[in-house]
Amino acid sequence: MEIKNIGRKSSAQDNFIGPNGATNLTATNVGSGRAYNDGRIDLSWTNPSTGNTPTGYKIIRGGTEIATVSHPTNTYSNTGLSSNTPYSYVVRAYDAYKDGPDSNTASDTATTVPATMSAPSATAGVDADTITWSTAPADGGSTIIDYFIESNEATPKTKTVTQAGSGSTTITNEANTSQAYRIRARNANGSAVFSAYSNTVTTLAPSFFSPPFFPPGFFAPPFFPPAFFAPPFFPPAFFAPPGFFAPPGFFTPPGFFAPPGFFSPPAFFAPPGFGAPWDPRAY
Repeated sequence: MEIKNIGRKSSAQDNFIGPNGATNLTATNVGSGRAYNDGRIDLSWTNPSTGNTPTGYKIIRGGTEIATVSHPTNTYSNTGLSSNTPYSYVVRAYDAYKDGPDSNTASDTATTVPATMSAPSATAGVDADTITWSTAPADGGSTIIDYFIESNEATPKTKTVTQAGSGSTTITNEANTSQAYRIRARNANGSAVFSAYSNTVTTLAPSFFSPPFFPPGFFAPPFFPPAFFAPPFFPPAFFAPPGFFAPPGFFTPPGFFAPPGFFSPPAFFAPPGFGAPWDPRAY
């Protein structure tokens, strides 16, 4: 009587069916501390609990297989992703005979810290320097919170500026010191790599004839109004006839004080000369 190995045949037939598929696939962006354009998305799924046991799982992103993992692994981290870019995945179980069905599709957007900025521009000022950045960097997929600026001194001067776009700020520094500045942006994922340093500037010392010593109007109103040498200080006739001190005038010919003279004839300062001998009769 012929004996048939039904059980073994049945098992072989099952092998041609392939494994059951993974389920409950999730994709989660991990942006914290990730460098720009080195995003990471973590995948997690549930392995099949019935049917043939898979050999492993194929990770498929946007229709292209990018990796495989062995059963019973049920996680995968996809790194090196472009910042601020969405990605979609499926996981496909497989064994030696056949691929199983795809899992559900899971998607997320990779985010990172902001991009490295271009070097800022520095301009020297009095006891302070002005630092300017003309463009905002790519934000890495998360809004820029602020900028951090520091000098290249042994003890760096630093400042945090809260804004999202381009801008400028001033940093107090000692006069006659030379330094350059660099900048980096920060978002919810962390701080970017610092930019290159700016041009080097030498902070200026205050000038004696510039603020705060002498404000621009020191020699103008309100200190000395335009009419200081005109009414009401000195009336128009102060140096002209009819004369402040008697006609024909205070400083008009024929003498310094002119006859009949400020002090009486023959005039203390009148001809025969500006410095005529003293005449006691005049007193």
